[in-house]
Amino acid sequence: MKTKTRLYLPDRLHDATLTLTGEEAHYLVQVLHSEVGDGVIVFGMESTESLFRIEEIEPGQVHLERLEIRQVETESPVDLTLVVAVGKGKKLEEIVEATTALGIKRIIPFVGRHSVAKKSNPRLQERLQIIAKEACRQSRRTQPPEIDPVHPKLERALDSLGPKQGTWVLFDEAGGDSLSEIVRASDASAQWVMFCGPEGGWSPKERELFDQAGCRRASLGPRILRTELAAVVAVGILENLLSQPPKG
Repeated sequence: MKTKTRLYLPDRLHDATLTLTGEEAHYLVQVLHSEVGDGVIVFGMESTESLFRIEEIEPGQVHLERLEIRQVETESPVDLTLVVAVGKGKKLEEIVEATTALGIKRIIPFVGRHSVAKKSNPRLQERLQIIAKEACRQSRRTQPPEIDPVHPKLERALDSLGPKQGTWVLFDEAGGDSLSEIVRASDASAQWVMFCGPEGGWSPKERELFDQAGCRRASLGPRILRTELAAVVAVGILENLLSQPPKG
């Protein structure tokens, strides 16, 4: 049986049968050219996915039967949140797509004092959620990250985190410790929050807020990285370091 695709349908994971209409049916039949007997994986719940088989195709409808519910281990064990300043153009969309594939659990966008983009599209959160679901489908994740609406300033983003838990890491163009040093000195199993700034860097007021919050300052090296690249590199490195079994 050929498995044609993965669909994000969290409320239908445990259904014995499934009838798809609208965009999902069009995607399966017209885009993927699915046939009766092909498999479709439905996901949307952590560590769980269901395998369905196409039983019948009618105009505008695809009927499927569930074959099995299975546990999969594709979700990252790392409890990592990314707080990231909004950049110009589609930078935030690129960050969401890449960091979702890497395993991020939550993304909190905000408008920094030095952000080039001072306003955001009110429908941006919805757009980012769609991008995250598609990234999950392609990367075989079973649950997309939580994505906040864009906060108008850093203070609101910090408030959304609640009382500080675990380790908070500030990526600072002025320099800081390496991520490996910070991980060695911290509890890898605790919550981790990383802050990546805007194109214009952090303002003095924002640095003061980070100091008050007890953030560890980190560096990605001597070179200057674009906002979207810095965020993705940082998440990738930290996910890798925190996923390693403890030595000794």
